[in-house]
Amino acid sequence: MYLQSYQVVYDARLEERVSFMPALAVGALCVLLGLALVFDTRLFTRDRAKFQSVRWMGAAIAVFSPLATCGSYVEMKDDAELRRRLDAGEYTLMEGVVTRYVPGRRDGRGDEEWTVEGGGRSRRYRFNSAVHEGGYREVLGPVKQGSRVRIADVDGRIVRLEVVKWSFQ
Repeated sequence: MYLQSYQVVYDARLEERVSFMPALAVGALCVLLGLALVFDTRLFTRDRAKFQSVRWMGAAIAVFSPLATCGSYVEMKDDAELRRRLDAGEYTLMEGVVTRYVPGRRDGRGDEEWTVEGGGRSRRYRFNSAVHEGGYREVLGPVKQGSRVRIADVDGRIVRLEVVKWSFQ
């Protein structure tokens, strides 16, 4: 006799939670380093033309470090919001069979797509491993044509994915 049971493949609550404070500290340090390279006159006393590229590099560091830090913050905040909504039960449960499966590519040049049909409803999922958004993004993972899945869906993002594993008893 074959038995089916759901196995958790992905759960946003189990993702690594990283504190934003180390990222903020590194960003601030990079800004200070960049500003030091721009304004430290001791570097430019001997040969001003030779060190002009160092000054430009310092300016680039000072400008792009806050942008990268802000990007990290937005990404972490998005992940935290998905976890909060999953914990609060603010998701749609989709359960059914995977149809219209189109595999993605590991190099990120192709989207993976599949539809879950069940309970009189249908929901299409499409994602690319090269584009970071919160939620499940594994290309060529355990979901295949005909797989039976249960998904916690928050605004079209998969925050919890369970796949039926068949066993013989």
